[in-house]
Amino acid sequence: MGTNDDRGNYGWYACAPRTGEVFVPRRSTGDAPSPPPLDRHLVKLMNDYNADWPIWTLDPAAEAAGDAAVDDDLAARLRAWAGAFNEHFHHEHGWDDPRVAAAHRAEAEALRDALAAALPRPWKVELDYWESDGA
Repeated sequence: MGTNDDRGNYGWYACAPRTGEVFVPRRSTGDAPSPPPLDRHLVKLMNDYNADWPIWTLDPAAEAAGDAAVDDDLAARLRAWAGAFNEHFHHEHGWDDPRVAAAHRAEAEALRDALAAALPRPWKVELDYWESDGA
């Protein structure tokens, strides 16, 4: 789900990750403009509760291309990173150990770089590290 404030004032919208479809709440005439077009070549590296695969795309073709470009070692690192999040991050209290949080953050940046190196052009990798409590 997204919003944009002073930079574009788009208001609230949500994007379906697999289809790229954008859902905008009903608006009256004269409300803020529609959200910007989505970049179908964007791969987002992000944890989510109970997700064991931390790669999110807007296009099923991108998902297939990404899966093909990720070798077994990188896939194991991605799953381990997501597993560490699920084991050590609590939705209300954050990280259970600051050392785990710091290592998790460092691995996030290393995984972003490894994933960017593995994916062919024009794909771009964005790290969405929202779980920064304690890191």
